[in-house]
Amino acid sequence: MDIVNKNLCDSLSNLLKTGENTKISVEAKFDSINAPPVNTLSKAVIDSSELIKLRSFSSELNKMPEEPDSIIVGIINIETKVTKDKVPQKESIISLFDENREKNIKFSLSDKNYELACDAYKDNKKIELTGILAKRDNAWWLDKPHNLKIKSKT
Repeated sequence: MDIVNKNLCDSLSNLLKTGENTKISVEAKFDSINAPPVNTLSKAVIDSSELIKLRSFSSELNKMPEEPDSIIVGIINIETKVTKDKVPQKESIISLFDENREKNIKFSLSDKNYELACDAYKDNKKIELTGILAKRDNAWWLDKPHNLKIKSKT
């Protein structure tokens, strides 16, 4: 479970740069499935005196290896959502059935791969996709999706 990452450290650092007496209150809320150990800190107040520590921590986190890729195979479901500025946002979902339970994994594709995924959907074929599996906002996401392959009929 990643609670602190480089992006969080960089974002907090940028916010703290806005003023000498800046204070930021941070609170982590966990769902029951991903609850941390009992003694885990879930609230903190960070002020500008912590800026050097945050930058150092960010630098150390940058040296850590990336999460390994996962290969996901499943039935694709295509959804197009319209954002507030009326621009269609292409969001795809792979539905997986694991131990008789459906698990949906969201991801975004390039225009070319989106067209391939639509073809797989129309032909009722499974797809295989590689990327970094992560849970955010109570949903599974496949980050940095690549190597899209169309599988045989389901």
